[in-house]
Amino acid sequence: MALTRLMEKLEYKEFRLQLREFATPETQQTNGTNFGDIHDRVEDFNTGERFGFVQGICTYTQTLNPVTGSYTQECEFSFIHKEGSFTVTGLFADTPTDLAVVGGTGIYTGATGVARQSTLTDNGQGFVTYGYNVKFFAIREIRLEALKPKA
Repeated sequence: MALTRLMEKLEYKEFRLQLREFATPETQQTNGTNFGDIHDRVEDFNTGERFGFVQGICTYTQTLNPVTGSYTQECEFSFIHKEGSFTVTGLFADTPTDLAVVGGTGIYTGATGVARQSTLTDNGQGFVTYGYNVKFFAIREIRLEALKPKA
């Protein structure tokens, strides 16, 4: 009964974001597993205003494809904004591709949805611009008190 009442009170907010990520050779490693090395600037695709940054990890799951000249990676990374963050995960391969929005914090608490990723520019020297068309739903921000040591 109490769970039912709690579920009735949940309010979801829809987010539609169009973002642009700027990758450079310094922020994108090209061998093995990138652990925390992805740290790219992100801006609003339409206005050019800074959104924040993206940070995460990718594991190469397929070597260089000689036909396409690309790699296949499994990635998990978060879009960090001053009011919260949301995380995407999925196969990062030939674009466009869909990534799952699997959670968030702050104003993006409980985020669930899809991010359509595409490569906008690639100069072949490690400077790549990615585009993300994102739609997800999030519940109201949840604030919890930190646990304190027991006396």
